[in-house]
Amino acid sequence: MSRRNFALACTAGVLLGISFPPIPLGLLACVALVPFFLLLDRVEKYSQALRYAYLTFFVFNIITLYWIGGFTHGNDKFLMLSGAALVVVHPLFFLVPTFAYLFVGRHLGRNAALLAIPFLWVGFEWLHSLGELGFPWLTLGNTQTYAVERIQFITFTGVFGITFWIVAVNALVYFIYSKITQSEWRLVSRQTTSAVVVLIVIVLLPGIHGRTVLSRADSENYHATLRVGMIQPNTDPWKKWDAHPEEQLRDYIQLSQDLVGQKPMLIIWPETAISFRILSGRYTELFRKFRKSVDSLGSALLTGFAEIVFYEEGKAPTGTKTIAGTMIHYDDFNAIMLLEPGSDSIQKYAKMKLVPFAERVPYAEKLAFLVDAVKWNVGISGWGIGRDTTVFLLRDDGQRPKFSAMVCYESIYPDLVASFVRKGAQFLVVITNDSWWGNTSGAYQHLQYATLRAIENRRSIVRCANGGVSCFIDPHGRISHARDLYTRGALVGDVRLSEERTFYSSYGDVFAQACTGIGILSIGGAFIRKFKRKKQNGATI
Repeated sequence: MSRRNFALACTAGVLLGISFPPIPLGLLACVALVPFFLLLDRVEKYSQALRYAYLTFFVFNIITLYWIGGFTHGNDKFLMLSGAALVVVHPLFFLVPTFAYLFVGRHLGRNAALLAIPFLWVGFEWLHSLGELGFPWLTLGNTQTYAVERIQFITFTGVFGITFWIVAVNALVYFIYSKITQSEWRLVSRQTTSAVVVLIVIVLLPGIHGRTVLSRADSENYHATLRVGMIQPNTDPWKKWDAHPEEQLRDYIQLSQDLVGQKPMLIIWPETAISFRILSGRYTELFRKFRKSVDSLGSALLTGFAEIVFYEEGKAPTGTKTIAGTMIHYDDFNAIMLLEPGSDSIQKYAKMKLVPFAERVPYAEKLAFLVDAVKWNVGISGWGIGRDTTVFLLRDDGQRPKFSAMVCYESIYPDLVASFVRKGAQFLVVITNDSWWGNTSGAYQHLQYATLRAIENRRSIVRCANGGVSCFIDPHGRISHARDLYTRGALVGDVRLSEERTFYSSYGDVFAQACTGIGILSIGGAFIRKFKRKKQNGATI
């Protein structure tokens, strides 16, 4: 392995890694792929290029996902094993756009490959976000969350528009660099000069647009608001599953009572705040007392909880669990419920996007043999998949506000979040528990990604986290009232209600889908050129 190639691969990986939160160096992503492109131009064989590419993205994954195995906190063997496996296996996915770039370059030329790579990369990221193995945590667009004035255009494109912008800037920088070096460091070609002009325009344009949008936003007055409170209990996520149910509820109610004087219409508790199966029928009397406590608060309560659903004989979906020694099938759901004072109704939502392996074995219905073999040693393993987006309705307010809530990991899926807005959500809630991994990058990355969902849909987001970071995010991605990680307390804020539909809210990932199509066409063009050359060579022989 060449030392220079090794250095180029590691440099690209490091630059990509440190451009992600919590390090506010997002602009580095705009040049991070330049050494990678240089590396790929230096190697001739696909196998050699892909080995260096794996090294690049392995370094990238270590820097951004080092925390995911919980090695510094909790020391759960399954969590550590799955985290290590992710860091080792996930870089393999990035070989897909790498190979596509190499293939297009081999048969259509390097310039064609540089033109195609923004489309190829967006197509890869979009496809990588689909299905139960989807993992859009490292979408390149996620690097720009600290510069909200630069990313307001994602109301049209979604986060994939930022990825396109980043990769296009990288491709232009590399094109200009290669042209200058080939011309003995002189800008002599009209082609190069044109590329410099285009680069300047696409670098400056998002900032100009964003500052214009934000200046208008600051001058607007919003009359439709809702007062919302939330608690950050800072409960130990490893121990809460063994806590006494009545004591657990009493602690949360006491924290919520601190908010009563500020008269919130809605109080929010974090993910699986109620960690036992309170609606199973086993806790009927405790649930009755709990409802009385909610009535005494005088505010609606939104809380995460563990829901169990039993299935009639013969009607259980494949992959469900069974009670030992019986044929009784059931599913547990990482769920949310809304209770309102003076009402017996319960509005519910079950998490639809589950963390692969940590919360559910992907495609468990087809890999049933893995369900019992792969289990986390804390909490409830093997959650069921929720099937429907829910819009909660607060019935006791004159405005009858509507909102949707997501559980933790779901907030990194842009089209899922947009689907709630399409169904009428006027603001959004994210309940989460980011306390599994200690004071590492994970919690801050998750926080920053939520700002993208706010901008894409022009919706306020209330983010309620067990151990932090709880906060409010305005429709332009600006964070306020943030509670520090691993602190305990409560906070209240006024949340803007909105009926606005952005282009992204209405049409979802149409930009990413179009890029995917263009990327496929470029690969198709390379195949055609390869076939023609092969045919011509055969005719010559």
